[in-house]
Amino acid sequence: MWPVLFYGEERIPEIRRKIALLGWARHLYGRMLSESREVLGSSPRLHPGHPGWRHDFYSPNTGAHLVFDPGNSKAFRDPTDGSLVTGEPQREAWVLLQHERLYRLMRSLGVLYRLTGKREYSDWVAGGIVCAADYFRRAERGDRYGAVYFQPLYDAQVIGLLADAYDLTRDSCSFEPWAHEHIRRALFEGGSSSLLAYHRVARAHNITCYVTAAIGTLGALLDEPDLVAMALSEEETGFQGLLREGLRRDPEGRSDGMWYEGTTFYHLYAMCPLFCLYELAKRQGLTRDRLSDIHEDLVAMARAPALLVDERLRLPWLGDLGFPAHPGLRSFAHLYEYSAGMLDPGFSAVLTSCEARRGRAGLAALAFGPDVIRDRWAPRGPSFLGQGGIAVLRAAYRGASYYVLLRSGRHGGGHDHRDKLQLVVHGMGQVIAPDLGTAGYSLRDFKTYCASTLGHNTLMVDEADQSKVADAALVMDSPFSARGTVRDAYPGVVLERRVKLDPPRVLVYDAFSSAVSHRYSWVFHARGSLEVKAEKVRGRVDLPRLPCEGQYAFFRNRTDLGTVRRALAMWKIRDNLGLLCDVRWDRPFECIVGTTPNNPMDSDLGTMVLRCRGSRRRVRAEFNLVVR
Repeated sequence: MWPVLFYGEERIPEIRRKIALLGWARHLYGRMLSESREVLGSSPRLHPGHPGWRHDFYSPNTGAHLVFDPGNSKAFRDPTDGSLVTGEPQREAWVLLQHERLYRLMRSLGVLYRLTGKREYSDWVAGGIVCAADYFRRAERGDRYGAVYFQPLYDAQVIGLLADAYDLTRDSCSFEPWAHEHIRRALFEGGSSSLLAYHRVARAHNITCYVTAAIGTLGALLDEPDLVAMALSEEETGFQGLLREGLRRDPEGRSDGMWYEGTTFYHLYAMCPLFCLYELAKRQGLTRDRLSDIHEDLVAMARAPALLVDERLRLPWLGDLGFPAHPGLRSFAHLYEYSAGMLDPGFSAVLTSCEARRGRAGLAALAFGPDVIRDRWAPRGPSFLGQGGIAVLRAAYRGASYYVLLRSGRHGGGHDHRDKLQLVVHGMGQVIAPDLGTAGYSLRDFKTYCASTLGHNTLMVDEADQSKVADAALVMDSPFSARGTVRDAYPGVVLERRVKLDPPRVLVYDAFSSAVSHRYSWVFHARGSLEVKAEKVRGRVDLPRLPCEGQYAFFRNRTDLGTVRRALAMWKIRDNLGLLCDVRWDRPFECIVGTTPNNPMDSDLGTMVLRCRGSRRRVRAEFNLVVR
């Protein structure tokens, strides 16, 4: 259920043009016609029951997104271990997902009606829209804004899809005369109440992007200029305000395109409604000067994720949502159909790489994509997103790729993590040392761990999470070297990390400094089983035991190797690939090894926590990918 691009009747001329001229477009059109037969064989029936929270549709056993099994309507399948999950929260989440899927089908069949003129398509859509209007009229209103679908975010997505479907079919003979008024009053005016209530108190946020886009879409559909003006021009929550407040900027107002919430997923998530608002702004005649600034921001926003991927287009899932094994940018090919077709033809190469395995697919290609794509693209060299606080080092060595990400920037919104100075390492085609992202939010303990400092490859003080960092710096010293400094993660403590990529080595130099003594921790997780050889010294570092509760409850199977002067760690990633780490402090240190969960939790990461007491301490670590 990836976020969709919203559009209605206004894109039909472009879709017709492509089908008439382009072979790939005719192929997609034929596929839609074929697939529609199965849809038309059933009625547009909304699954009965109360719609729940999307984040409940995750397995409590592994954190994997659940799968609906048509052969077993009373349980949902965990795709990682095959187990079945039952429960009312999961069932209510499925109701939400089923309704959303139905509304997407209605929009698709609305497109086919406009292309073919066949009433069988408009009849199906009209029946579904009337059912949706009935549902909104009688539904119990939830949350403080009075949302029908759990929260205004879901209401906005649903109403956006229904508005598109209605826009595509309202001129048909499939609607009874009374139906138009019923749809307007019960569905669109009634459904907008939660959106308007939210919008009155909102600020820049991914939810606000969807709510604003839905308000603007309704304004255009219902010929309500006040709603259109609210969506485009409201000071903080209109389209221009969202870009001004939502994109991180330097003192001169320039942006590298990173969405302020500090998370890869919600950056991509926010792009869909912002593209919708851009199309609305163009149709409503926003001035050329304003559109030029908006265009520049959206190009930067589309460019940013492409700067973060590895050679297989995998994304680092910084902040909330996503997981290391996710396909990455390919799942968001529809965003690059839009970007290449409507923003900058230079994105065509990114799109070619996203679509390389399956070819052009999806309605976004027909509605927004370029006619021709060519020249596959792969990231090369370093990437630096200064306002986002992200540096990516890349290199090739003996035919293998190396990728290291260092993060050192200010804390974003509520979806950001306490993870500054963290490392993410990919190499030899593998995700070696991942950022976990998070699973669904209903797995509260696991989500808390994934967002914690302990859950990342970074530096800690006094076994506590970092604060919300505001004073941080990141510098690229060379194409293969970056350094970050954080001054307020912990009161009175300055943390520094310098990373150098020198394949097959990754060199990491860390420094802790403060006026008084603290307990400093160095944390690293990587895939595979872990073995550590330690050069021990007599005596013990004066440190209390690591906690076993809270986030530390996820650090399991611990072995305390005592006080050491050097630790030599080897992670066995697969039969012929390992990660070797040689780490030393400037004083003897405590070495504890164990396991922590990956995401999903069907596998473990080998984890090493090193601790030392002092006011100033330095650590040097050398990582090597070892091919056997």
